[in-house]
Amino acid sequence: MKKSSLRKPNLCRWTVYMPDPEISSWTKEEKNVKKQGLPKSERLSKPGNDPDYPKKIQLALILLKKFRKNHPEVTVKCVLADA
Repeated sequence: MKKSSLRKPNLCRWTVYMPDPEISSWTKEEKNVKKQGLPKSERLSKPGNDPDYPKKIQLALILLKKFRKNHPEVTVKCVLADA
């Protein structure tokens, strides 16, 4: 029986998601301010995305690209849905 090349250890490496601390603190503050009834026009705007903290979807795409590069014989088909 032929061994599959997909069974190699460290197939595609792994990555860890870390939420952006600035956005996390903004979210908590936003929740508290909403409870107090402050109008949206008077609340702080959401901070921009920090490239040092990529989103989960960005990490998933990076992992898929690495996998595709290392295993061109495998076709990955997927659907991303956000409800």
